[in-house]
Amino acid sequence: MSNLDDLSADIDARLAGVGLTRLTPDEFSDDRAIVWGGLYACLMVWTAEGDLVSAAQRGEGVLDTLLNKREKAWNWPATTVDGYLVLPTTKPPHVDTAIIRTIESSTLICRKFVIWHDGVRWVGLERIPILPLPPAEPSAATVEYNEAERQLLDTLRPPERAGS
Repeated sequence: MSNLDDLSADIDARLAGVGLTRLTPDEFSDDRAIVWGGLYACLMVWTAEGDLVSAAQRGEGVLDTLLNKREKAWNWPATTVDGYLVLPTTKPPHVDTAIIRTIESSTLICRKFVIWHDGVRWVGLERIPILPLPPAEPSAATVEYNEAERQLLDTLRPPERAGS
């Protein structure tokens, strides 16, 4: 599985919980895009190669067309679909920090996020507000409370209702 497949699978899992599903290619116009959409938002991973600024501009144009199409399709007054453009790159962020800052600070059409793979995971996914955090690993640790802590917890618990 490639890094991009890992990224898609991670986003699939996270967005399922917030009502966004992967769109089929006939719902948007470019095969360099992987898109998820719902009633209120669309997230697009733009996989175009080349310099980051040009890739961001082209991806933003494709996403803008999709957002406009979806907003008109709902046929509601003042409908807005939030857009999130994710730009995966192979360059570590310290190489182009000024360029990345410029791209990410422009929110005219959509919010943009430059992410990169560090060899283990995609760094920057946690900054994308529409993506919930991944599920926490279950903890095997048990918590032991002393008597004072147990009394405090008991006072903080809501009283039980009669008949429950």
